[in-house]
Amino acid sequence: MGRRRVKSGDGHQNRIVTMQKGDTMLARCPNDPTHKRFVTVAHVTEDWVVDERGNFIQVSDETCGETTHGPDPGNTWYCEQCECEAIVTND
Repeated sequence: MGRRRVKSGDGHQNRIVTMQKGDTMLARCPNDPTHKRFVTVAHVTEDWVVDERGNFIQVSDETCGETTHGPDPGNTWYCEQCECEAIVTND
């Protein structure tokens, strides 16, 4: 995916994003304040079926994993629509 870095503009409204632990942060697209969806990193576990040595066989269909670390304002965030780097601050 082609991404480009842009400098933020002024006067844009912020989007409130709720993190896993109940903290809030604000993310916004510097190109267009109506863009409200962002892409960033979250760490998720998955349950595996393994052999007697712990070697991976397949992802288990019986259970789902859990989110170990949700989105963080220190991560890089990109606008899903225009792919520019978002401005993210703690609220």
